Amino acid sequence: MSTIVYENAVQVAKSLLEAVRSIEEREAQSRAAAAKLSAVESAAREAESRRQAAHADCAAVNARLIEARRELEQVQKGHDEVYAAKVEAQGKLNVIRTQMAELRQNLGA
Repeated sequence: MSTIVYENAVQVAKSLLEAVRSIEEREAQSRAAAAKLSAVESAAREAESRRQAAHADCAAVNARLIEARRELEQVQKGHDEVYAAKVEAQGKLNVIRTQMAELRQNLGA
């Protein structure tokens, strides 16, 4: 069996102690990095969830806009029909007024 000199044993023990401290420090850094990564991943999931919710809201608004445009087209069509009828009626009324004016002139002459 070989003998280890005390100084060598102390040196080996110090070296082992430094190695253990270095490993512990790296493990602590690794745990801290894992915690940060977990927080970033959680924030990314939350952001994705908000993005999906916003996308769904936009799709719902878009659907309401499409329906509102359809309703507007129907109302506009109805308005156009009413306006055309009004113009036609005004035209007929103007013809009748003109005929009445001519009739009054003929009766008065």
